Order: sequence, then structure tokens, then C-alpha cells
Amino acid sequence: MAFTIPTSRASGYVVQATDWNNEIAYNGLWLGSNTVGANGGKPSVLAIETTDQVIATGAGAAITFNDADGYDTQSQHDTATNPSRITCGATANQGLYHFTATGVWATQASGVRTVALRLNGATELYKVSGTISTQWFWNISGYYRFTANTDYMEVFATQNSGGNISMSNSVLSAKFGAVWISA
Repeated sequence: MAFTIPTSRASGYVVQATDWNNEIAYNGLWLGSNTVGANGGKPSVLAIETTDQVIATGAGAAITFNDADGYDTQSQHDTATNPSRITCGATANQGLYHFTATGVWATQASGVRTVALRLNGATELYKVSGTISTQWFWNISGYYRFTANTDYMEVFATQNSGGNISMSNSVLSAKFGAVWISA
């Protein structure tokens, strides 16, 4: 079951049972569903990573989420192929999403750490950064409207400490999630 955009009707049109089921009843079930499964529930995903990931100084990297997903109602995250991405996945999944990610930078005495939500591998939409000498528990969130099946969001990390720093996912699992808000 997917969300169906209702069609326009002429004045005086009598609603048929199939119209009611396809454009009203099923959409209501879909919007109110928290069902997990390939064809159930509104698009929502929670990707998880428990293994440390090293971020080289000055280079930056998309954070990968290779562990089993907490949930993925519409197959929007793949732990093997492009595990850093949450995708739109299908035309029915296009729309406004709320994205959120959280994780931990390991302790390092110098430099700036940055984490960004990055669209399609290029455009930073939201970013947090800081000069921190202890572990940094970070959280970032924002909204974006997916308008193409090829759209994807990822978490991109950079740092300039002069040495490698890990995302300490063994301290607190890194998480990256998205929830569909509206068409």
C-alpha cells in the first residue's frame, strides 16, 4: 500500500467504492500506520552503526551505517550498497522529510569537528561544528523535500585536528533517521 494523490472530480461526481478505497480509506490507513515492512507504513527509516569509523584530517567522509536498521518501512536504506544514504526510493515516497542524526566524536585535543546533512553527495543543507577537546556528542536535524526518486541524504563529517579521529560508535551507536511528513 502506498500513498495515492487523490484526483480532481467534476461537480456532481458520485464517489464510487473504488475511489473511496484507493483515494481516501487506504491513504488514511497509510498515514496513520506504524507498520514495519516492505509495503507497510509511511516512509520512515532508522539506520544504525556500532563500529568506529575513522575520519582523516582535512579529508571528510560520509558516515556509513552498516548495521541492521532499527526499521525501514519503504526500503530507503541499504546496509550493503551506499550504506551512508537514505533515499527517496520511489515516486510514492517523494515529499517532505524530517532527518535526524546523532553520534560521538572521539577525544582529540585540537581542531574543529563538523557534521552536516548533505543532499545528493554535494549540497550541505544543515551543519553543526565545534572546537572540542573532549568527546563530542553531536545531534543534527533538518527538513528537506525529496522531489526525485534519485534524491538522497547522508551525514558528512570533517575535521582538521592534524590526525585521524574516530566517530566513537562503540561508545554510542551512530543513528541516522528520516520520517516522511507530507507529500
